[in-house]
Amino acid sequence: MSKTISLPLADYVGLRTDRALALAHPDLSRMQWQTLIKTKQVTINNKAVKASAKIDGSEVAVAILPEIVESDLVAEDIALSIKYEDSDVIVVDKPAGMVVHPGTGHDSGTLVNALLFHCDDLAGIGDTKRPGIVHRLDKDTSGLIVIAKNDQALWELQRQFAEREVHKVYLALCDGKVLPTTALIDAPIGRNPKARKKMAVIPPNLSATSRESRTLYETVSAFDGYTLVKCYPKTGRTHQIRVH
Repeated sequence: MSKTISLPLADYVGLRTDRALALAHPDLSRMQWQTLIKTKQVTINNKAVKASAKIDGSEVAVAILPEIVESDLVAEDIALSIKYEDSDVIVVDKPAGMVVHPGTGHDSGTLVNALLFHCDDLAGIGDTKRPGIVHRLDKDTSGLIVIAKNDQALWELQRQFAEREVHKVYLALCDGKVLPTTALIDAPIGRNPKARKKMAVIPPNLSATSRESRTLYETVSAFDGYTLVKCYPKTGRTHQIRVH
């Protein structure tokens, strides 16, 4: 059941509203407060508010808090290949075959289960099902994943990904000779109508799920009937590189 609380903000003059609320009521993260503000569950002096608005000290916030859902994720002692770690982030080399977070058919053995064992305080960071997760890799894809260890790092990483300040590079081994040696593939991707769990190049007029998808690639080397290419995804669609 939701509940309504009142928070005087006189002690937080000059701070952003979302940060002031997170300090005044630390049971919710800054990201959670931003969500409440966006969904109009927070008013200040009986008016709607913006997360970026600065506090002048006269404000009293009234917030409708959702029912707290406890995480049922289990920490598991699974070996991690850690490439970098500090107090804010951890960078892990995810192996092929490992799912990033629990979901249908994958209740355990995921990267998140392993991270919960390694990072004691990760459970409360962001989504209860995907704590600390900012981006993902497909189960069969290996590579580096950066995970946030606190709310401030989560917010900043999400901003960097959303504003495309983070550049992703993939290596793909292709069957046959790839020509031309470098090109931009511009082909929309959507759900395969014949296999709904798979993605395929689908014209927008044939599927409501089809979305613009672009991948730049360049050949690294060719040998024995295979071509190794570097891929630079310009959009972020499910299975994009594999489909292209």
